[in-house]
Amino acid sequence: MEKYALNLIPFYQPIVNTAGKWVGGEILTRLRDTNGKYLSFEKCASWIRYNIPPGELPLMQLQQTLSNLTLFHGNIAGKFLSFNIDASECNHEILPILSKICLEFQKKNIRLICELTEKEHWCFDVKQRCFLERLIRSGCELALDDFGTGYSHPGMVTESGARYMKIAGSIIRQITCD
Repeated sequence: MEKYALNLIPFYQPIVNTAGKWVGGEILTRLRDTNGKYLSFEKCASWIRYNIPPGELPLMQLQQTLSNLTLFHGNIAGKFLSFNIDASECNHEILPILSKICLEFQKKNIRLICELTEKEHWCFDVKQRCFLERLIRSGCELALDDFGTGYSHPGMVTESGARYMKIAGSIIRQITCD
């Protein structure tokens, strides 16, 4: 995967609480072309989907983040970082590496939250449940990403073991106040 690492650039979307205080961030990725220009989100997502095996992107994002924690100027301890995983990325081959990475973040007093994306159907079969349980035992928390869009369904709330839910903005905008 090293050949991708030079062009895949992690960036961090800040997450604030209702009081406007920074509480953590989501690790996202963009891709630069050979001229150093960033690709659009759609082109980046398409390139990743066809060029990086399932499960490798979260590993690369987390490894690059660990090696670049100085970007946070010491302000990350006690906060959280989240990363996304699709249903197809529940690959037991990445678990040993992912577990070690989770422990490294714990040593630095940084909580890791794995966001289960809505891009693919989560069936929570034995393989997916085992993967998620091992991830939790490694110290990672679970969240549902963009709930209310894509393949998300009410069963995800009870079956996933997620402690958090990010509700899609499109759903929030439909809520009216009385």
